[in-house]
Amino acid sequence: MNSEQGSNSDRQKSLPDQKSELPAAAESTESWFSEVFDIRVVMFLICVIVIAMTATVLLLRENVEESKPESSLPSTPHDITEGETSGTEPDSRDALVGTLSKINQQADGGFTLPLANASLEKCERTSNGISKWQLEGTAKWWLVFDDRRSGFFYCNVTYQTTIECQFGLKMGDRSARTFTLYPQDGEFTEQFIVRLDKPDAQSVRLIALGSDASEVAIKKIILVPQK
Repeated sequence: MNSEQGSNSDRQKSLPDQKSELPAAAESTESWFSEVFDIRVVMFLICVIVIAMTATVLLLRENVEESKPESSLPSTPHDITEGETSGTEPDSRDALVGTLSKINQQADGGFTLPLANASLEKCERTSNGISKWQLEGTAKWWLVFDDRRSGFFYCNVTYQTTIECQFGLKMGDRSARTFTLYPQDGEFTEQFIVRLDKPDAQSVRLIALGSDASEVAIKKIILVPQK
């Protein structure tokens, strides 16, 4: 009897211990569940933020692309008007229609190059002639030949300058004929010989070969057939 009572008392003592273990396990399970739940909430919020940011970026990109102006197509060559050239020598007199004003050959076979008819680049037409020359500044004319002379011509360049400078006169595709302009008290005419071929049309270019030509004023250019 005494032994049975002892074992019963031992069982009763162990019951509270087992009951105390149950709340601890429940608390552990609840804590783990809450942690997992918190992680899922955080991951869900991160996904929502990423999706929202991606959608915003895509919308902004579409707006930027829509706001960009359409790329303009390369401009097509426009009709050449008086004072412009196509950059190539015309093959016939008909090709000169709409280009630079043509300088016709005079009765004696010579040419006078009007300053008003020149196509200018890096220089200016002023009341004093063609002046304010920069390096490689160019004045250009077109000559039209009739059934008259070609060959060698005297080129008379009337100018005014206070400094010495170099120019070149280029006839068609020939190399430029270089010459030097010297300071003078007033207007002076420099003369040299050039050769003109006889195509239907030919360009004449006056070119500044130095950067010190800003004080030069070209007054007149005349081509006279060599006798």
